[in-house]
Amino acid sequence: MPPDVDLSISGISDAWQWFCAADVDGSGEMEFEEFAALARRVGQKLSSRQLRMAFDDMLAFNRKAVNFRDFARWWARQQAVIRRDMRRIV
Repeated sequence: MPPDVDLSISGISDAWQWFCAADVDGSGEMEFEEFAALARRVGQKLSSRQLRMAFDDMLAFNRKAVNFRDFARWWARQQAVIRRDMRRIV
C-alpha cells in the first residue's frame, strides 16, 4: 500500500483491491481503458460519455491516468453518495 494513503477512510482496502485489479499493466496508474474495463467488469452499464465524466472527475493536474490516491478520493466520495442515497430509501 502506498505510504501516503490515509487508511482510516472506510473501505479504502476495497478501493485498493479494485484499483489493483483495474491496473492490468501494473503501471501504478489507471488509464481510461482500464477504468472502462473495470466498470464493465462490475456490471456498470455506462455510456462512453458517463465513463469519461467519471474518469475525468478522478484526474488531477491534467494527467492522463489516475493514481491510487486520486482513485481512493473518488471511491470515498462515491461510497458516501451511495450511503446517503440508501438512507433516503429506508
